Amino acid sequence: MFEPYSNRAIRVFFTARHLAGYSGSEGIRTEHLILAMIYEDQSRLGEAMEDYLPDFEGSWQQSSPMRTAFFAPEVAARLIQDFKILIGTGEPLPSHIDMPLTLDARRMIDAAHELAVTHGAKLVLPLQLLAAALGGTESQSNAILRAAGIEIEAVQKAIQITDVIPPSAT
Repeated sequence: MFEPYSNRAIRVFFTARHLAGYSGSEGIRTEHLILAMIYEDQSRLGEAMEDYLPDFEGSWQQSSPMRTAFFAPEVAARLIQDFKILIGTGEPLPSHIDMPLTLDARRMIDAAHELAVTHGAKLVLPLQLLAAALGGTESQSNAILRAAGIEIEAVQKAIQITDVIPPSAT
């Protein structure tokens, strides 16, 4: 299932699953994927796990040399807060149960894969997931991103720059 995705994108998927389960969601929604993507972009996945899993005692290290974050730290901090509010809280679900993607999340992932293929990329990167989210139907997630000044054109430009970075950095 994960063959066409970069290690960073796979980390986004796993983090989104944990965020969804801890918030009591019955499925992984686009906002879980976007929040996980922001945490990953900022190299803050360990913080995401600690925020949502109080019993988390591990260390989720991530190291991506030669990589620049897409989101400015202050924008990322505001987006994290906004997406936490949007996601809300509920009765946490056990981490061992299967967590399906919602239809919108599945469409977002499919669109990101299509975007990667169209541009000749071998792997889907988190920025392609973000571009797919912004290119999808209008939603609260899109409104939050756009209110923070995140536009699809800037994401597409960043994807073009990322395409020249060696695969080991993705």
